Amino acid sequence: MRSAINTFLVLLFVLTVCLSSAVYADGCPIGIDSGSRTWNGTLYGDRPYICLGTSGNCKYTATLNLCFVSSGECVGNFVSTGDVCTESEGEQGNMMWPGGDFVDVPEPDPDDGGGSGDDSDLFCQGDNSVCIKRIAQQADKILVRQTQDRQYLYTAIGTYAYQTESNIKKAIQDSNADNLFSTELIVKDGFAAQLEELNTLAASVTSISDLSKASSDKLNGLYGMSNYYFPQIVSQISSQATTVNNSVQATLGSLSRQLTSVYEGVSNTMASETSLTNRSIKENNLAIASLSDQLTALQNAFDSMEGGSGDNTEVMSAISSLSGDVSGLSADIGTLSGTVEGLSTALGDGFEGINTELQGIGDGIDSIVGTLNGDGLSTRGSEGKIDFNGTGLYGEDTLTEMKAEIETLKTEYSEQMKAMQGLFSFDSSELNGGQYVEHRWKFHLRGHEYSFGSSVFPALLDNSSLIAAVLVFLAVLFGIRFLAK
Repeated sequence: MRSAINTFLVLLFVLTVCLSSAVYADGCPIGIDSGSRTWNGTLYGDRPYICLGTSGNCKYTATLNLCFVSSGECVGNFVSTGDVCTESEGEQGNMMWPGGDFVDVPEPDPDDGGGSGDDSDLFCQGDNSVCIKRIAQQADKILVRQTQDRQYLYTAIGTYAYQTESNIKKAIQDSNADNLFSTELIVKDGFAAQLEELNTLAASVTSISDLSKASSDKLNGLYGMSNYYFPQIVSQISSQATTVNNSVQATLGSLSRQLTSVYEGVSNTMASETSLTNRSIKENNLAIASLSDQLTALQNAFDSMEGGSGDNTEVMSAISSLSGDVSGLSADIGTLSGTVEGLSTALGDGFEGINTELQGIGDGIDSIVGTLNGDGLSTRGSEGKIDFNGTGLYGEDTLTEMKAEIETLKTEYSEQMKAMQGLFSFDSSELNGGQYVEHRWKFHLRGHEYSFGSSVFPALLDNSSLIAAVLVFLAVLFGIRFLAK
């Protein structure tokens, strides 16, 4: 009896300890992740802790964190340690408490570039996707700005060419009225072909931009394909597109510089030549006026000679002077023609260099078109390299063994279920007229026999006489007390 009571007390103590530890573990678990959190490192430090739970008494510490010195922001995960926060911390509820070293944020330097000083685009706070989005937006703005600048450049070049041509025509129209028609014909004959080449060049620059965009759209369409030629096409076209793009960019810059140089040269040359032309025209007008006076004097000399004087000295002098003036006028006209020919030669050399660069761009674009048409691409046979008619990962023998093993496991499972059902069956034939018969559980597992029985009932049976005497004694005492009342 005493051994049974001692055994019961030991079991009760063990159960109490186990249950108390289980309740404690349920209140403050270990290894629970609270998720990613963000905090200010200048206020809470780089390793703070938080108190969470029903009453705010379970401590969570930062395990892996990252602090940005530029902004003082920290991000990390908090994991429960099983520790309990202090009573004062628990009364505050779910809060974060400082810990570790505080983050020192340096003072921002003044903006030397005249900007606003806002570094929000450089130092992203929180999610890094915001930073990536801002960088992508800035890149889009830069590309749009470059496209707009290029369009402005083309517009400015065309406007300048138109204004230059208008100024030349206006200057020619304002020249001397007597020689305006002949001067206008010289200018038009000298510059009509060059102006037409300028217009053709501006149109070709626009077509180059359109062709570059079409090539880019074609490449984007190829990236959406999924066939055998895709890696080779993308590899060759990417390298050629990069080369042509660099060539186009360099050529556009060179074209812009050459166009500016050509327009400036045309403007300066035509301005200078117009001044020379006007000066020559004025000189020619003066020479023609002088010739008119000399012709009048010659006519008067002839008249006087016809009058009978017979002196031809004045006539010969007037003829000599008239011949010198005519020779000077011819020399001035020859100089003007040479100036116009020099201007035409200079314009022809400038446009020849531009046409050479445009021819190089055309060759690069032809190579891209050839690649798109499949030039230089090799093919392979249509037969696959995988034999789908083989046995695969498992053969017939392996499948047969696996099926046999499954059947064996089913048989063993049925036997184990029957043995388990026999543990809970009760055989009334084992009762012996009310006498105690020890009942033991027997079952077989993995080829071994196991037997379990109760040790409490045999102990009670051995001490049954003592227990009966105690019960009789207690009953007698209770009866005497009842009778005494």
